[in-house]
Amino acid sequence: MSDSHSPVLAAVLYWGMLLGGTATLVPCVVLPPWLEYQAQLRRRAAVQARLDTVENRIADMQKQIDHIENDPAYLFHLAEQEFGETYGQPDVETIPIATSTQPVIAEDDAEPEEESDPLPQLASFVEQTLREYPYTRLFASPNARPPLMAMGGGLILGAIVLLGNPHARRRAAADEDT
Repeated sequence: MSDSHSPVLAAVLYWGMLLGGTATLVPCVVLPPWLEYQAQLRRRAAVQARLDTVENRIADMQKQIDHIENDPAYLFHLAEQEFGETYGQPDVETIPIATSTQPVIAEDDAEPEEESDPLPQLASFVEQTLREYPYTRLFASPNARPPLMAMGGGLILGAIVLLGNPHARRRAAADEDT
């Protein structure tokens, strides 16, 4: 190998090692918390759906309690359903109350829908990458992650220690020549 190509090859090797180590180390550090964050978002959505269902049932029960306390015709209707006998007046028409499955939100109380994911494009990119390249999950695997992190850190450390300061290598080479 000639001396004229040595600095160029050293720079290519340095940047190759540095980028290779970074490309290995960064997914090992970032991907597991990202996957946990996405799982937490899914859990939060499931809990929110359950909360909405419970709030709907509470609103329906509040309506029923209000009708029981204030509407004697409704009370007669409930008694007819429960006991199978007619307690009301025969010419009075009862109106059944249908329970709703939609949340009851007044327009004044409506809150703006908050964004659940701060980086939707990044989330879609990560999900697509995990779908298309299943080996990407190695960066989050508890068994494979420590060796990958050691390999990436070793590449970065080796690049910095062995090839990190080109000016010092040039000065050392110049001192040897003289």
